Amino acid sequence: KEGETPWIFNLGANVTYRRSFDVTDLQVKFSVYNLLNQERIVEVDEELFSSDGSGNPSYRVGTGYQSPRYGLLTVTLDF
Repeated sequence: KEGETPWIFNLGANVTYRRSFDVTDLQVKFSVYNLLNQERIVEVDEELFSSDGSGNPSYRVGTGYQSPRYGLLTVTLDF
């Protein structure tokens, strides 16, 4: 069908380390998003004609993609 994009999914994972010291709690968390590094199209150009009325050369070409794999490190210190 026109304008449909492929089915996408995001697989992520994280690991957390916790440690208590007397009156302080430490938490270190590492998260990875889009673990499989999928690069699928999430948006396409749906305009058949350009603004001047001629054919649009980028019709049905991807204009938006999944975010690449990335990680996030969070350190929390509660006291």
